[in-house]
Amino acid sequence: MPKIIENLKENILAEARHILNTEGYPALTVRRVAGALNIGVGTIYNYFPSKLELAAGVLEEDWNAGLREFRQIPVNISTEVALETLFHIIREFSLKYSSAWLRYARHADNRSLLSHYHAVLLQELTDYISQTLPKEQLEEEPYLPRFLGELVLRFGADERTDYERIRPGLEKLLKRK
Repeated sequence: MPKIIENLKENILAEARHILNTEGYPALTVRRVAGALNIGVGTIYNYFPSKLELAAGVLEEDWNAGLREFRQIPVNISTEVALETLFHIIREFSLKYSSAWLRYARHADNRSLLSHYHAVLLQELTDYISQTLPKEQLEEEPYLPRFLGELVLRFGADERTDYERIRPGLEKLLKRK
């Protein structure tokens, strides 16, 4: 009779996360995770069909935690504060997993999935930013929330660009008439 291990999927993801965070994507192997948890390699394959899917599982779990953080930002704050907060959430995630993210994005099979997640996230950002803008500005410039969301995504994920560098451009876009 097979042994039942409580929270096995969570333990697999936790060990994979630990390896990704301390040693990076190249050090992550299914065999290494299995060894650390004292389980068979095949057991991991029951949950994750490949190393890439295992890394994606960690990325998805941590991204969902970031989304929960994002959804807790009050909508009654200024648009400037909202954009900066969103930027830092995206930056933190991007920096934490940049090597795994780049390797995942390189696989052609994953591009449509990444495009899908980008569109979903952009829509969430657009909806949120819309709530922080003055009604008059939103009516006059209905494209602005989507444009700002795309800027935050693009520059938040670019480790060479810090928020202070893009702040003047964002302020110009938000300048009230």
